[in-house]
Amino acid sequence: MYRELKSEGFGLVTVTTDPLDQVRQLVEYNGITHPMVSDHDTPAAGKVYDKYHAYDGKHYLIGSDGTILAAFSKLGVSLPILKRELAKHGIGSEGPVRWQAPAAPVTVRRGARVPVALSVSIDEGWHIYAMTQGPGGPVALSMDLTGPQPFAIAGAITSPSPEVMFDRNFGLEVAEHTGKVDFVVPVAVAADATAGAQALTVTTRYQACNASFCLPPQTTEIRVAVVITKPQG
Repeated sequence: MYRELKSEGFGLVTVTTDPLDQVRQLVEYNGITHPMVSDHDTPAAGKVYDKYHAYDGKHYLIGSDGTILAAFSKLGVSLPILKRELAKHGIGSEGPVRWQAPAAPVTVRRGARVPVALSVSIDEGWHIYAMTQGPGGPVALSMDLTGPQPFAIAGAITSPSPEVMFDRNFGLEVAEHTGKVDFVVPVAVAADATAGAQALTVTTRYQACNASFCLPPQTTEIRVAVVITKPQG
């Protein structure tokens, strides 16, 4: 499960009070591949066991800010229960952000331009950062057309104004989108494009966060059905 979900921001760390030489033997003998930490020689002020009062050997799900999100019995935690807890925080589920293309094909003449409507649905408690988000903080939303295709972005992408606020986690102002957000992408069709059904691929890159932590930046391809027609005359 760790190998499956680590790209989504899920980490697995074992903390033990055993001496470091014993930890090395345990790792080598069992072929352990996730990080193991020895708290044996750590100064008292920095001991992980002291910070989380973990003397009874409990298992914890901890946010990236150090907050305990869930605690489990020292006897262990079943994978279904752990997966359910992770899904609450956008890990291993469909994810808190879902992009949608138009339900019906977009029709446009070759050599012409057409506005393409895209939308994103963001789960309650989550947000993404707008295209206007400045550098030095979270990853701003970006949209581009990648790969060989007879289309090009032909102008500024429009969307509702984001909510701007100060984020204490990043220490700067951020521009956020929440809920359902609609975007309009102006697209130009090449003059020599082949008439008929085509697929327009829009690549989005974004970062989703909630009040506790941020997921790693994600890249999603949105495929839009397009019907290219020949110019009249």
